[in-house]
Amino acid sequence: MRRAHKENHVIDRIGWLGRPYSGRTTAFIGGAGILKPTIRVTFWGAFAIAATAAIGAFIGKAV
Repeated sequence: MRRAHKENHVIDRIGWLGRPYSGRTTAFIGGAGILKPTIRVTFWGAFAIAATAAIGAFIGKAV
């Protein structure tokens, strides 16, 4: 496996793990409940990544 390919996997994992943390942190700062904003940020972040990957696969390029 090429080094750049391995680095991309690490970056992807950091990004996935950062979404729930981001939702939790912003909810805490805003004084809201923790669970609902965390789920919302995680879900829509995953949706955005999936949509971007689908578009890239459809047109045959990295987006």
